[in-house]
Amino acid sequence: MASISAIMILSLILIMISSFSFSFAISKDISFTAPVIHRSSPESPFYDPNATPLDIIKASIRTSSARAIAFSNLNSSNIHINSGSPVPRIYLISQDYVLKYGIGSPPMDTYGVPDTGSSLTWLQCKGCVKCYTQSIPLFDPTQSSTYKTVLCGSDECNKAAYTQLCNGTSQEKCPYGIVYVDGRSHSYGDIATETFTFPQVTTSDTSLDYYNHANIIFGCGVKDSFMSNYMPGMVGLTNHRSSLVGQLDFSSFSYCLSANESFHGQMRFGSAAIISGPSTKIAPNQAGNYYFQNVEGLYVDGEKVEGIPDWVFKFVESSPGTGGFLIDTGSTFSVFPSVVFDPLIEILKKYMQSRGIVPLIDETGILKLCYDIKYLGTEVLPAIEIRFTDMSESLVLSDANAWIIIPKGLCLAMISIDTNISILGMRQMRDLNVGIDLKLSQVSFLYNTQCPQYQ
Repeated sequence: MASISAIMILSLILIMISSFSFSFAISKDISFTAPVIHRSSPESPFYDPNATPLDIIKASIRTSSARAIAFSNLNSSNIHINSGSPVPRIYLISQDYVLKYGIGSPPMDTYGVPDTGSSLTWLQCKGCVKCYTQSIPLFDPTQSSTYKTVLCGSDECNKAAYTQLCNGTSQEKCPYGIVYVDGRSHSYGDIATETFTFPQVTTSDTSLDYYNHANIIFGCGVKDSFMSNYMPGMVGLTNHRSSLVGQLDFSSFSYCLSANESFHGQMRFGSAAIISGPSTKIAPNQAGNYYFQNVEGLYVDGEKVEGIPDWVFKFVESSPGTGGFLIDTGSTFSVFPSVVFDPLIEILKKYMQSRGIVPLIDETGILKLCYDIKYLGTEVLPAIEIRFTDMSESLVLSDANAWIIIPKGLCLAMISIDTNISILGMRQMRDLNVGIDLKLSQVSFLYNTQCPQYQ
C-alpha cells in the first residue's frame, strides 16, 4: 500500500508540475489588443456634441504647449518620479483618445488617456472626499473581490510613481499626488492593486476570450480636480517599472490610430504588437520616456531645414539647456522650440511662394502658417520629413497629418513655444503604426492606408 500511495503522490506532483509548466508556457504566449476611441465617438467620455472643431483645436494646442513646457522643466530640473520624491507638476493630457479596459472582479468597464509620458495609471474611486464630474461611473473598490490597499514600506509602494512621503508607519496607506501644470488640476489618492482586464486576447489557448492581469499597481483617486470635467483618468505607458507597460513585463507594444475618427483604433501588447518597418533608437532615460536618440534633421521637399542648432534634438538627461525630441501620445500637435519652428516656417513659405502661393491670415490667431484650403490633397504641398542617422528611410508626414483644416484655411498642424523640447504629437501619427520594442530600445514606423479598425 505504501508503494501505491507513493506512486499516487508522485503522479499528483507530476500532474501539478505539468499543469504549472503548461500555464507558464501559455502565460508567456499571451498578448492582447485594446480599443482606442476618439473623442468624436459617443462612446468616449470626452464626447461633446456641442464642441466645434475650432474649440477642439484650441484645447489641443493648450494641452500640447503645456506638456512641452513640463517635459522641458522635468528634464532641466532633475526631478525624479521615484517613491519619496517631491510631487512634480506633470503635464496636462490630450482628450483626443481614450483606451478602454476593465478593472476589478467582476470587471467594470472604464477608460483612460493612453499616455507615453506618464508612469502611473490612475482613476477616480467612489467614496472620494472630493471628485469632479465624469460621464462614466466611478470605480467602487468595495464591489471588487480583488482590490487591495497598498501600505507604506511595501514593495508596491516603493515601486509606484508619484508617491508622497509616508509618515513612518507601515500600517499607513501609501499616498500619491499629481499636480498638473495649470496649477489647479490635480489627483491625490491611495496606491492600490487590482485586476485589469482587456477584451481581446491572443494566445494558443483558444478557450480564453479575454486577458486579465492581477495585482496591477494603480492610483485610486480620492481628491481630484480638473479644469475640464469628464477626465476618466489615465493609463501610464512609459518604460518605467510602475507603468502599465512596465508591470506587464511584455517586450513590446504598438498602436495605430486612424484618421477616420469614426473608427476605433487599437493598442497591441506583447506578441500581438506590430513591430514592422524602418526603426530608430530610443535614448535611455530614468523616466522611461520615448526620446529619439539619432535625429539628423527636418527636411522640406528633400531640402534640409538649415539654421537648427545641433543640440536641439539631442536628449541629455538632467542637463539644463539641452534638447530632446520625443514621442508623446498625450499631445495632439507636434511642438517645436522657436529655433526649430521658425526656420521650418521660412522654408515652407519659400517653397509655396516659388509656386506663386501666398499665406492666408489666420483670423483665429491660433496657428502660424495657413493657406487656401484648396491645396489640401494636391501636389502643391511639400513633403515634410524627419530623418534619422540610423533609419533606412525618413519619416515623411502625410499631408493630412501635417496640415489641418480650420475655417477658411488650411494650416500647418504644429506649434511653437518657448521650450527646448520637441514633441511628435498624435496628429502627426495618424494611420501610422508605431511599434515600440522595449528590449531593443527602438521604435519603428509603418504607414497604413488606414489603420485596422478594432473589432
